[in-house]
Amino acid sequence: MKNSGASNQAHGNFINFLLTAIVIFLWHGNALAQLSPRQEACLQAKQSESGALSAQDWEAVIRAVQLTHETCGSLANSLRDLSERNSTVGLALQMLGRHQESIGWTEKAISQYYNNPWTHYQLATSYKALGMDAQASKIMKRAENIALMIINDPNYNQGDRALAQSLLDHLAKLKKLSR
Repeated sequence: MKNSGASNQAHGNFINFLLTAIVIFLWHGNALAQLSPRQEACLQAKQSESGALSAQDWEAVIRAVQLTHETCGSLANSLRDLSERNSTVGLALQMLGRHQESIGWTEKAISQYYNNPWTHYQLATSYKALGMDAQASKIMKRAENIALMIINDPNYNQGDRALAQSLLDHLAKLKKLSR
């Protein structure tokens, strides 16, 4: 019986340890889940940006991206994040037919993060819309080359490779349609 008592005590100690660990985990998890007011405002700005994009409200997209930039500031991580914001403004301007303005934003996005083939494609389509076919063709080829490089480079993650492949698929469809 002595062994049984020791076994029950060990089991009770283990249960207490486990409950303590769960309480610490939950408390720590809650502490991590708490956002600062600035982080909360940044999250709301990004949600507004996402909503405007989904609604294809291009003027609202421009305002929301600017708000995200102002609100998130240094929380906005990397040049790649900044590039995505600038590319989004460029896309919105393009969709509004403001191709010259779009070019400036899109070139800025490319200077911040070069290896996004869709941003190069976006730039090429603005040049094409302005009748600058030679420039558009050159940049379109660059977009295709970047996409191929990403697909064949194992250092890129699956998401980047899928995006690159989606551009190549899109270009293939465009080539079929132009025949």
